[in-house]
Amino acid sequence: VRRAAARVGLDIDQLVLQPIAAAEAVLTDSEKNLGALMIDIGGATTDIAFYLDGTLQHTAVIPVGGSHMTNDVALVLRLPVGYAEELKIKYGAARADMVEPEEMCGNDMGVSRYKLCQIIEARVYEIMEMVKAEVDARGFAGQLPAGIVVTGAAALMRGVVEAAQDVLKLPSRLGVPTGVSGMADVVASPAYAAALGLVKYAWGQSAAGPGSGGRRRSGFAANVRDWFREIFSA
Repeated sequence: VRRAAARVGLDIDQLVLQPIAAAEAVLTDSEKNLGALMIDIGGATTDIAFYLDGTLQHTAVIPVGGSHMTNDVALVLRLPVGYAEELKIKYGAARADMVEPEEMCGNDMGVSRYKLCQIIEARVYEIMEMVKAEVDARGFAGQLPAGIVVTGAAALMRGVVEAAQDVLKLPSRLGVPTGVSGMADVVASPAYAAALGLVKYAWGQSAAGPGSGGRRRSGFAANVRDWFREIFSA
């Protein structure tokens, strides 16, 4: 990462873990204080972050994510991966009982929507079981009164939040970035939680002043600071 940044003339002040960035965007201060678990379902991995008493207590990366759901659909239904991704986004649900057994994916090659959702459901529940295993192994299952916050692009799929609640037996909600203005209609989505969290984190560091670890710059950096201010000035 540092080499890539250096090639385009950029400096890196800090490296921030993706689950920390996502949590910055979707968890409230109250949730962080009470005890909450954030689940960020990305393409190749699922990241989790456990907060208690206002501080990060534990992070973990589970090597399964949304792309595995797509690959499952492609393999079982014998479809091109790109087309399987389209069907997943357009017709997918994390629980097959949310669609009618005879329902089809529109006019798309006679694919059963119920079968599609069964395939996705198996993988989503596997992810949630792996999250539960991590929670149980670390012993903080009883320290989550604020419950579960599920974010990431895959969290937009119908039934994912319900799957988290089914498996972890805790109240669960969809994690949407908060405190966003200006470009809210574009970026206020779980799909952009980690990216927006990085921006929010950087803005917080900049606003904290020179002692916070950031460096004041002119030109491009000043423009970026103005952009941060526009987004988070609500």
